[in-house]
Amino acid sequence: MVAAKVHFTRSLEDLEEFIPRDRIAKDLGGDEDWSYNYVEPAPDENSLMLDEAVKNTLLADREKIVREFEATTTKWISPSTRAVEKADILVRRNELAERLRKNYWQLDPYIRARTIYDRIGVICGGGEIKFYPGEMAVEKRTTEVEPIGHGTSPDDVD
Repeated sequence: MVAAKVHFTRSLEDLEEFIPRDRIAKDLGGDEDWSYNYVEPAPDENSLMLDEAVKNTLLADREKIVREFEATTTKWISPSTRAVEKADILVRRNELAERLRKNYWQLDPYIRARTIYDRIGVICGGGEIKFYPGEMAVEKRTTEVEPIGHGTSPDDVD
């Protein structure tokens, strides 16, 4: 139930039951001394979106992986597939899911405009999310494709 997830608090101590003190804003009595600073876009931060050739190559690769993933999933869930085969098919399906994940993050700079979350380092290469990226992330501005990380898993494809 959604109602069970809503909690009202009256004090900092009550709030600390749900949020660590170092993540509670100073205005509410916590230790988090954060202030919003808008990071302007770099003039060329979306330049990769203009490269249709690379984008189309990555999309074509993705389509092939998707077709193989679907065929493998169909075989994996088929009642006619023997139980001894299912484990090997599942391994292959997970490999394909990982290939899809990597392909997306290679494709990402060609299809998704950068946002403030990219600029301040919350969204990192490979889909890794850092909600508290630190001071150095703001300095990092690049349009390069970053190395694939481990922010997602094969199960995210489902």
